Amino acid sequence: MVQAWVLGSNSTVVSGAESNGFTYKKTEKVKGRARAAAFGFRSARSFFFLAAFLLLFSGFAVVRSFAGASAPEPAAATEAVVSVDAGDTLWSIAESVKRDGLDTREAVHRIMKRNGLTSSSLDSGQELIIPVSITPRLPS
Repeated sequence: MVQAWVLGSNSTVVSGAESNGFTYKKTEKVKGRARAAAFGFRSARSFFFLAAFLLLFSGFAVVRSFAGASAPEPAAATEAVVSVDAGDTLWSIAESVKRDGLDTREAVHRIMKRNGLTSSSLDSGQELIIPVSITPRLPS
């Protein structure tokens, strides 16, 4: 059996003699596979970008939902506002404004909670809102 490769724009492979009709086009199979591979690559790339976008979008949404305003709500008419001077501590302020019988630790905790503080360090000039629950009751 004689095999011959014919090169050209169609690139057909001829097996045996041409008279027996065993010719087939190899390039069409290769082009079909190339198109399928390119389509698969484009699909995978599109899926990757879609997944990356969704991951980033959901991450930003989660971060934004947990990001809160650092400033507390404004003081109500019944709440007192104290300005912090140099050398003041949260303990000394809580001790001076709390009602009798209230533990100073509880007063410090309530002041920190009302003002959204995560530590007991204070800055000079900072204003603290004193909740009504720790101030002395005025006689009516």
